Amino acid sequence: MHQQLVTAFANGFTDGDNFASIPCARKLAQSVLNQKIEPGTLGAKIVDESIEQGLVVAARQLVQQSNNPIATWEQCLDLYERQPALNTPTAGIQHPCTYCFPSREVSSD
Repeated sequence: MHQQLVTAFANGFTDGDNFASIPCARKLAQSVLNQKIEPGTLGAKIVDESIEQGLVVAARQLVQQSNNPIATWEQCLDLYERQPALNTPTAGIQHPCTYCFPSREVSSD
């Protein structure tokens, strides 16, 4: 499921598709998977991750195929502008954020 979505989003970004909103991206995911993607679910989170990975795949292809750094930069900016804001929380799963910030505790060893 996940790889199928990554490929679909990578192809979409490469073809110039604009996923300016989450509902636009979910429409593609729903057609690929032939199932409804509900907001706030694990399926929605998988779609978000697939969008991100698809964007990376498309950007890597641009970089590999280009010999003009300025054009590549502009194409990557275009990709960035065609992605939706990804902020779907994972339903029912709490991720500890202890890895986000260093601990204030200092060892006396």
